[in-house]
Amino acid sequence: MDVFTLKRLTFCGFIAAALFGSAYARSDSIMWSPAGDRYASIAPEGETILPNGRILSPLGRLFRVRPHPYGLTMSADGRWVVAVSSDGPKLSILDVGNPAEPKIGFIPDDSGPGEGVLDAAFMGLAVGPDNRVVYVSGGSDWSVSAFDLETGDRLFHMSCAHEADGVDYTYGYLGDLRLTRDGKTIYAVDQSNFRMLVIDVDKREVRRSIAVGRYPFGIALSPDEKRAYVANVGMFEYAYLRSETGVRRKLAFPPFGVPSKEAEAGGIVEGVVVPGLGDMNDVRGMSLWTVDVSKRRREKVIAK
Repeated sequence: MDVFTLKRLTFCGFIAAALFGSAYARSDSIMWSPAGDRYASIAPEGETILPNGRILSPLGRLFRVRPHPYGLTMSADGRWVVAVSSDGPKLSILDVGNPAEPKIGFIPDDSGPGEGVLDAAFMGLAVGPDNRVVYVSGGSDWSVSAFDLETGDRLFHMSCAHEADGVDYTYGYLGDLRLTRDGKTIYAVDQSNFRMLVIDVDKREVRRSIAVGRYPFGIALSPDEKRAYVANVGMFEYAYLRSETGVRRKLAFPPFGVPSKEAEAGGIVEGVVVPGLGDMNDVRGMSLWTVDVSKRRREKVIAK
């Protein structure tokens, strides 16, 4: 190796080191959490440090809701702000009818055990056009409940069990929901059966359900309420493992690695029939579907 080549390699080494050092410095500054090395803490009148190192500094008043809030909504008149927490579960209701003296309450309240009032809930919330009734999705309870925001009374509790496409959907998991402006129809996602429900509020029953993608998680309505948009966040559709005679079975270990052709197509492992997971790029997974809801009882998927 001549001197010129050696000098050139040395110079390139210095440049690479400088670039690496600069990139490392930038990366370090970007990835460092705002709170630095401070521990998580709650300071209602100052800076609250979240477990992920983010900082909360409310500009206005702070109101504590029940743990693990997953849903939030506001009445059209701006009086009520409602959060639903899966821990409890409970509704946290902020009444700002008098802005100078906002009040916060809970359903069920703390005066009793609360059993049979709201046994399960997830993220779905909507306030009716009367600005008084709030509708709550029941999550694993497979239900919709309605409560009077002023009195805290439960107005009704309906099951979402129904039949559709020749299948009896006795069980399900009701997640996010949207209420039409007239307060007559609720569109909600059934996370465990991969469907969108059309619920008649007056009759308190599921009118229809439409198959959508894998693990529908969020739903929104277009401004004219002619389209429903469903966000699917699942990648695969899992099924029971069975013996070759159809009896449910289990394995003590993962049958296939992912990704792999075996995982996609399925197969038989130690006498257990393992259904395939399918293509991870299938349009049913990690996708947005559009449902035409403009015609009653003729709702259908029109885009994926």
